Formats: sequence, structure tokens, C-alpha cells
Amino acid sequence: MARHPMSSDPLRVLARMPIAQRRRALRELCEQGLLTCTRGRPGDRNASYALAWLPLDDAGHYPEEIRRRHAENMLRLR
Repeated sequence: MARHPMSSDPLRVLARMPIAQRRRALRELCEQGLLTCTRGRPGDRNASYALAWLPLDDAGHYPEEIRRRHAENMLRLR
């Protein structure tokens, strides 16, 4: 059975998007609390992200504001 194109790896889907659309999608995912931006600003080239339903790796390496925001996102998705 063939896979639906949107069921593929989300990172591949993002990688195929035009840059402006990708940045907008990343900002929206952060605004909705599905991603936590852990470095930079959402959509920026150098930004990094954490999935909101998984704990941060090495949480102590992140500033308090990021740990707090990520904890709020995790609670929202439970």
C-alpha cells in the first residue's frame, strides 16, 4: 500500500517547502505549542526546536524561560 505524501517524515515535508512557507510553518507550530524553540527565534535559519510532547535532552543546558515554556507545552498536550 502506498503511503500518503503527508504521512512521510515531517522533516522531509518541511525541507521541501519554500523557505518563506517553512519559516511560517515553524512559527505557527511554536505558537500552537507543538514545538518549543530552544535557540534563536522560530523560523530563523539558526533556530533549533524540541517536540513539545518529549522532555528536553539535557534540560539544564537551557535557560529557565525555555524550560518553563517547554514544560507548559508538555502539560498542554497531556
